[in-house]
Amino acid sequence: MNKFYGKEEGGYLESGNWNVAEPFAMRKIMKPLDEFENYRVIAEFGSMELSEEFFITPEIRAEARVKALKRMQSCLLRVIGNSLFAVNKKTDKDELRTAKKLIEEKINPLINICYDTNSRVNGKKNVFILFEKPFGVVFDLLTQIHDRICEPLNRNDLIFSTQDNETVEEFKERMIDRIVNQG
Repeated sequence: MNKFYGKEEGGYLESGNWNVAEPFAMRKIMKPLDEFENYRVIAEFGSMELSEEFFITPEIRAEARVKALKRMQSCLLRVIGNSLFAVNKKTDKDELRTAKKLIEEKINPLINICYDTNSRVNGKKNVFILFEKPFGVVFDLLTQIHDRICEPLNRNDLIFSTQDNETVEEFKERMIDRIVNQG
């Protein structure tokens, strides 16, 4: 087996600028953070791509925006739940718990007043109605919470881990070696 950084290839532990539990951090923390960014675009514009916006109805766009908002909320709760056990600093843990409580107790009820579905006069077709003002408030709150929780996650090495004794030149050499030897 090939060796890198003193570990056998395929091993989970490595030293460097990334978290030593990289597979867990990538799947349980970084993936939901990345999904959050995608849902943020959909919540803001109604679709991921500009070209899609020309082909969807305003009603479908409004429904997509609300569903994306709910998924933004879900992503934040997953990130907090998956990282609380690994956060060592009490103040950072408290900050994450406060964010979780805010999402569950304040934002969750607000999402439900962002939209309504009404039957048209004939009673056969539902119409999805988006209320922009409460929607914007929830969108802004979720975005602020996202930005706030990234700081304690990073301070606890769940996004980038610190390696105090490594110079920039050593880091560059290690990255080049890693790319060459691991592909």
